[in-house]
Amino acid sequence: MSARRGTVVVSAIAVVATLLAGCTGGDPTPDASSSAASATPSATAPPEVSAAEVADDLFGAGVPTAVGSTSGDVEGGGGKTGAVDAEVYAVDAYADRTLVSFGLRSGDGELTVAAFTFTGPQWSFDYLEGFAVVDPTTQERLEAYVDTSTEGAGAAHETCSLKPKTLGPDFYPQTCLLPPLDPATTAVTVEIPNLPPIDDVPVTRHDAGE
Repeated sequence: MSARRGTVVVSAIAVVATLLAGCTGGDPTPDASSSAASATPSATAPPEVSAAEVADDLFGAGVPTAVGSTSGDVEGGGGKTGAVDAEVYAVDAYADRTLVSFGLRSGDGELTVAAFTFTGPQWSFDYLEGFAVVDPTTQERLEAYVDTSTEGAGAAHETCSLKPKTLGPDFYPQTCLLPPLDPATTAVTVEIPNLPPIDDVPVTRHDAGE
């Protein structure tokens, strides 16, 4: 397991567990939990986050108000390219983690999400991979935790939602769990793979214990 900050990859000594339940129409939230021993004291292992906690924050009382959005053309299955809209609903900063809640939808009818859609350098075919938040002041880049003990396409378990199989006119809820932000950070740039970045997304701070 490693936490990717900037271009530095901090490898873990041992991976105990990483388990994510992806979004479905009936259960729109992942359950991310893991424990790892870090190679350096500065690295942070993914904290325990329950599915109920994520569900309360994401679409629990209807579609929330977006704090940032972007749109772009994305290549889907069958060689079809379609417009995709993305909205960010919250960047929740805790002492031990950052939880980003967002949604994806097709802006051009139904779009089949191909294995290579929303992928990054690890070529994770199952999980939305390559998602990041960037502090525009420090240029610190935070990405999802990755299990580096496995190899091959789709092998890395990331603390982001499973990708939807299709996108339609309604926003499909997604979450990503990232390492903690700098305490002084008040706004970030959100990067969703295959889409233009979303600048000036406000950060919501949570005191210890919330």
